[in-house]
Amino acid sequence: MRSVIIQILVLVFLIGGAGGAYFYGPNFLSSKKTYAKTKKAKEKIWPVRTVELKSGDHVITRQVFGRVGAGLASDLSFQISGCIDKTMDNLKTGVAVRKGDELARLDTRLLKLNLLGAQSRLGELQSEESELKTKLKNTDKLKKNAEQALALAKRAYDRQKGLMKRGVVSSLSGEKAEKVLRDASSSLVRIENDEAALRGSIVTMARRLESARQAIDKAKLQMQYAVLKAPHDGVVARTSLENGSCVGAMAPLVRLIDVTSLEILLDVPVHMYKQLQAQGAVVGQEVAIVVSGDQTVLAKIARVSPQIDEKKQMVLVAVKLIDSSDAKRFISGQKVRARINVQQLKNVFKIPASAVFDDRSVFAIKGDRLEDHNIKVLARNDQFAFVRGDIKDGQSIITTPLSQAMTGLKVKVLAQK
Repeated sequence: MRSVIIQILVLVFLIGGAGGAYFYGPNFLSSKKTYAKTKKAKEKIWPVRTVELKSGDHVITRQVFGRVGAGLASDLSFQISGCIDKTMDNLKTGVAVRKGDELARLDTRLLKLNLLGAQSRLGELQSEESELKTKLKNTDKLKKNAEQALALAKRAYDRQKGLMKRGVVSSLSGEKAEKVLRDASSSLVRIENDEAALRGSIVTMARRLESARQAIDKAKLQMQYAVLKAPHDGVVARTSLENGSCVGAMAPLVRLIDVTSLEILLDVPVHMYKQLQAQGAVVGQEVAIVVSGDQTVLAKIARVSPQIDEKKQMVLVAVKLIDSSDAKRFISGQKVRARINVQQLKNVFKIPASAVFDDRSVFAIKGDRLEDHNIKVLARNDQFAFVRGDIKDGQSIITTPLSQAMTGLKVKVLAQK
């Protein structure tokens, strides 16, 4: 009896399993699909500070240091080598000279020959250029005639060809017309080649003429260099000038001192000196000498040392007070500091240094997003940068130094200057 019950239960289990498989199919044993619900990350908003752009003119000032000297001292020399032909009468230690006085002159006979030769060479080249231009003008006329002849020959050939097809003229007439066409075409090609050669010769001649003009300028400059003049009023402290003696370029020959004037010697970094040169003549530019606190007196650059301190990378610049009454504020040997205007920038934007990214970009705000604008940094200091670029008055740019700054970044303005 017990075994019968067990057999019935097994049969029921088997029948139930088969039914389930039939109704539910293969999905009955497959794993259920799961769907992960993802939540979109919230975009981060970066807090920034901004400044409104306003263009204007600015003067870039740099501070340098120096000392008060006893007076203006100049070591004078010729800028070219040569033999001394003439010196000023009674040129010796202790003699007073005036600004512009001719102290010595080199023998200029060879320099004059060089100048005359350069001028003669220029004249020859100008004549050759004139001939080339005349030939080119004539060639242009020949070219126009050849083009007309070619057009006529082509029309004649086309006409003969049409007549030959209709049997009106013989093939001999067509061959003659074809030969005329070939000759006209060859003539035009030859003229065009001549024209190209002439134009090339004219371009080459222009370079030779420029070289000849430079040679004349150089020869004239050499003539100027052959004269040694006093750059300022002063007293001769030392001289080694003698008639007939030969001297080398830049060799110190005369020391001239202005014992009545006070000068201040400033050590100017080479890179700053180059900025001064970019503004024009360095001598004559104004310098503000600090006397106490923010009080300054004005001076002008009087001379520049021809030699650079290679070790310190400094140029020695001597300045002279504009108002001689200010001299009482200084004593010989006193250390001073000065402010020099190294750049004058017009129509530029003065922005905080923190607003500049990678020395080439600023980020303006458009709506609530950043927008990259290209700029060029013309000058800068610890606080500000002076720039021009793809920006305009009234725009707001960020001053917060974001390392993640990029176009499209969402921001929120905290404050604007």
